[in-house]
Amino acid sequence: MGKFNNEALVKEIKRRLSIINLVESYTSVKKTGKGYVGLCPFHDDSNPSMHVDEEKGLFHCFSCGAGGDIFGFYMRYNNLTFPEALSELAKKADVNIERQPESVPRRSQNSVLYKINAVAAKYYRHILQEDSKGKRGRDYLERRGISSETAKEFIFGFAPEGWDNLVKYLTKNEVPLNIAEKVGLIVKRNNTEGYYDRFRNRLMFPICNVEGKVIGFGGRRVDEQDEPKYINSPESDIYHKRKSFYGINKSKDHIRRESRAILVEGYTDFLSLYSSGIRNVVATLGTSLTREHVSMLKRPAVRSRRSTTTLAAVIVVTIRRRDSSNRPPARVTRRRWVGVDVRTRPCSERFPNSLKAFFIVRSSSGSPIIRSLPRALVAKPQRYPTLGTERTTRPITASS
Repeated sequence: MGKFNNEALVKEIKRRLSIINLVESYTSVKKTGKGYVGLCPFHDDSNPSMHVDEEKGLFHCFSCGAGGDIFGFYMRYNNLTFPEALSELAKKADVNIERQPESVPRRSQNSVLYKINAVAAKYYRHILQEDSKGKRGRDYLERRGISSETAKEFIFGFAPEGWDNLVKYLTKNEVPLNIAEKVGLIVKRNNTEGYYDRFRNRLMFPICNVEGKVIGFGGRRVDEQDEPKYINSPESDIYHKRKSFYGINKSKDHIRRESRAILVEGYTDFLSLYSSGIRNVVATLGTSLTREHVSMLKRPAVRSRRSTTTLAAVIVVTIRRRDSSNRPPARVTRRRWVGVDVRTRPCSERFPNSLKAFFIVRSSSGSPIIRSLPRALVAKPQRYPTLGTERTTRPITASS
């Protein structure tokens, strides 16, 4: 590939990438005349109001006013600067920009945060897999029946005991500590100079965005006397719990193929299903189901030029523990949320101990809601009604 200036680089990326292919990877679109229409991902759109002109390479929403070219869409959707979007779209278009230093974008603040999280993830992973300090983490994984293959696939790590292990590692690798503080890896000491590690003596779960970049961490205790059970990264410029799922980077393609997603509550619940072969699963991160979550799950599960299957409803099934209080089971609730039918159903079925709750997202294709769930999780899947106008208040139990 020859050298590009910035203008030529943009033109070459636009020539190689179709705006339709990019847009339909984030929202549903369909052919209408010479153009395409679809649900706008930049506001709560229940009636398709975004138009895409493939020939001109432009999009425009007649409801919220969002519009622009392929760069504008990608920047707005992923909250990126132009240099960041230029770099990422160049990779998608297989355009080499490494040979022209003058056009390589200057690293943004967010890019630095991603890199620091990646450095920390590498450190934690090394401790878990290769260092004697990680024995407690390895013992915990063995007790929980989590394989080494799973630990490697999800880049599990271990934060050893001690107040400044990570601080020393970051300092040795010339990572600015004041920037590491912004993503919550370290905490500034009170009434004295310096920092200390936020995570100590904990199994580390890196949290990634849909692109696979580490945006935060969850630290699970390995000694039951330690409190709290979990310590999580605080929110930052790159990590927002209301907009994030654990495991989405691994399960996104499986969700597209299945036309449905299973949403569980926490890292270990996610791993229970994923390791058992149920790969179209994601987990919330200490929050209830939010409008942003539902909007993310509304994106097309199956994409093609001829047809697009969109997610139409969310079934929320909460599971009562056998040792829980004797409170009467909650009743079914139903509401319309961001153009999606959201229902909550209680269940007193015997589920694996690690599974607290799961949410099932059913597509509009009409296929069975729980077809992909193992029988161990749902004894009588036929008891779940198809989605329609009916309303029931009878709780689902093992004997129903």
